[in-house]
Amino acid sequence: MTNASPMMAAPRMIAAGAARRAAVPRRQRGVTLVIALMFMVALTLLGVGMVRSTTSEERMGANSRDYDLAFAAAEAALRDAEIRIQGVYVNPSAPLAFTSFPTTPNSCGTTTAQRGLCYGLDEQAFLKSGLSLDASPSAPLGYVNGTTVTGTPAIQGVGQAPNYLIEIMQIQNVGGSSPLIAYRITSKGFGRRTTTQVLLQEVVVY
Repeated sequence: MTNASPMMAAPRMIAAGAARRAAVPRRQRGVTLVIALMFMVALTLLGVGMVRSTTSEERMGANSRDYDLAFAAAEAALRDAEIRIQGVYVNPSAPLAFTSFPTTPNSCGTTTAQRGLCYGLDEQAFLKSGLSLDASPSAPLGYVNGTTVTGTPAIQGVGQAPNYLIEIMQIQNVGGSSPLIAYRITSKGFGRRTTTQVLLQEVVVY
């Protein structure tokens, strides 16, 4: 039996060691690829989350701006109703008289001259069935009697002009003999979208 010489065994040992060294980088490249894919998935999820968050914030900001616009419109309608009550749209002024309002209790005007004017409502204007703050019998911004206007400029950028109702009331005058005449104004403003709505109300005594 012939024994292999040391010179013949050395090449085989060198070849086996080289094969082991070559296998290590291939396994490392496989692990690196998996880690890279995991990072890509994580970055993608992070990006999607940031986009959703930004979109949500933009939507909230748009809703807030639309609400502010509707509030400003309703506020303008209140001030416009005060101008109509005091009659300061003409010189000399022509305040609303008691006879300008409907004479039937729990009713609002049906004529052009009485549009937006109510007397003795048994419920709040925005709760009462049959009363609309979207259209007649409420009056739009700038309205007086169908031909005369208050001069209040239109609100830009709204989906619909604001409307109001003026209800004449009598308030007991503490310490006085005759009751005070008061006016309860209810207004409704709209934003860029007509679904964005704001109701405001005030009572004024002149």
